[in-house]
Amino acid sequence: MLGSLPLSPQPTARETREIAFRLGHELAARGAKVHHDVVGGFRFRMAAPWRGARSGALRAIWSGEVTIGAGSGDPWRVRYDLRFSIPTLLTFALCVAILRYGIQWHWPRTRLIDLLLITWIAVYGVPCLLAMRMFRRLVGQAARGPG
Repeated sequence: MLGSLPLSPQPTARETREIAFRLGHELAARGAKVHHDVVGGFRFRMAAPWRGARSGALRAIWSGEVTIGAGSGDPWRVRYDLRFSIPTLLTFALCVAILRYGIQWHWPRTRLIDLLLITWIAVYGVPCLLAMRMFRRLVGQAARGPG
């Protein structure tokens, strides 16, 4: 999932490094491994959800990339790309199981469709929305600075 948060006024080079450092520090405090190998940003990988890291809703995020900059005359933004591999794989596996047993036990098609829809909403949609909301809040806090 791609997202961005506008920065105003235009930050200096030092302020962009501070924003990236604060956000990276917040993610590291929640169990992420942060790699500052991207120009103007960083990549990160969250700890596995079963490892017990204090990541809260961020457990749905597997990895991501954050960059800070302005492209082609656009305003300065914190751009992020989040990958939700665990909820995607879990949802897919559950949907395959529902289809397999639903077809084997001759469930009505409406029941199968309802179960698949509920599975996508509960296992993928809600955790991903909560994780994106929490991540956006972290980005906003990092952009505002300390205090």
